[in-house]
Amino acid sequence: MKKIIITESQLKNIIRETFITGYDDDDPMNINRQNPEKREVDLSTLRLDNIKQGFNKIYLNDINVGGFVIETIGDVHDSHNHKVYKNSIFLQGGFLIDQEYRNMGIGRKVIKTIFHNNPNIENIFLYAIEWQGAVNFWKKIGGEDMYVNPDNGLHFIKIKKGV
Repeated sequence: MKKIIITESQLKNIIRETFITGYDDDDPMNINRQNPEKREVDLSTLRLDNIKQGFNKIYLNDINVGGFVIETIGDVHDSHNHKVYKNSIFLQGGFLIDQEYRNMGIGRKVIKTIFHNNPNIENIFLYAIEWQGAVNFWKKIGGEDMYVNPDNGLHFIKIKKGV
């Protein structure tokens, strides 16, 4: 496999272009206000296939509206606090949602669906970066900071079952 090396600046640009869903419209860091009319969608039609390590698709009315990547299912090692959390998921990044479906509650519904469909899962972990604008979303749905790097705005966030 060929390795591709990119700079931090290039990575930031890629992330800004693909952007992760769930941004709070009141957040001044939100540079991704793609759905200003807030049209209604029927979230009861949201469907996830059985979650697995790797890429997972998100469906709404059987239309693929996005996805997310799971790096780990099982034991998540918190290297910042030197703890191991059993029965957990580590998301690689957040959610990637098609622009026309952003800011409709899909992110919150996906988290609830993961916990509902996988009763053994107790926690979901992920990293979020302040300049992306999603930190407030993750906190709004019950995420808590387990670690924050003040130098680069990197947050290690834990979402517990039942939030």
